[in-house]
Amino acid sequence: MNHPAVKNFIQEVLYKPSFQSVIRQIEEIDEKTNHFYDDIYPYSLHTNAVAKLALRFFYDIEHFIVKEKYYFNGATHSFTTASFIEELYLIAKTHDTLEDSNLTYNDLKKMLGAYVADHSFALQNEKGKTRSERASDKYYNDMKKYPIAQYIKCCDRLANLTYSFAFSTIKKDGDMFKTYVEENKNFLEKVEAHKFPLIYSELKRFENICS
Repeated sequence: MNHPAVKNFIQEVLYKPSFQSVIRQIEEIDEKTNHFYDDIYPYSLHTNAVAKLALRFFYDIEHFIVKEKYYFNGATHSFTTASFIEELYLIAKTHDTLEDSNLTYNDLKKMLGAYVADHSFALQNEKGKTRSERASDKYYNDMKKYPIAQYIKCCDRLANLTYSFAFSTIKKDGDMFKTYVEENKNFLEKVEAHKFPLIYSELKRFENICS
């Protein structure tokens, strides 16, 4: 069941032309990279799934809105629950943007503000030749400073697990669902997924499928 504030966001904000214009700008940036999800679909298929999961499990992070303020990078930012949900949705939509496009941190900051840019930057993988190098211990340790980024990372993983279980064409990367499942226990520990009990329980369900 959606949080009442999430229902309000969907009904009053998400489909407003002004908000949809911002979403379209983000998706146009993704389209210019010629980066497709599962080598077939527009990348927005994935970012939309992550954003929907971020809304679905909002109860997991409601407690991060303390007295409608959020302390970040030496300054106090004021949030209503409604404005926080807008920022959360934009972080989900841009969680891979800095990694996959030519957009810089400063570009994204100018476009969507420091809060979104800082969290999207925290979600950007390290450089590396292998999955373990790109998602190194440093990557996860740095992310600990940004619990909302950790939450979005959990949404990202659940979206990938769900899609790869049902639809993956299993092309160049082999069986990605099996890879995700094999990584799951270690991933949950590194991203501190236990802090988000609802989505944590969903991710745990996949743990023994391939055993």
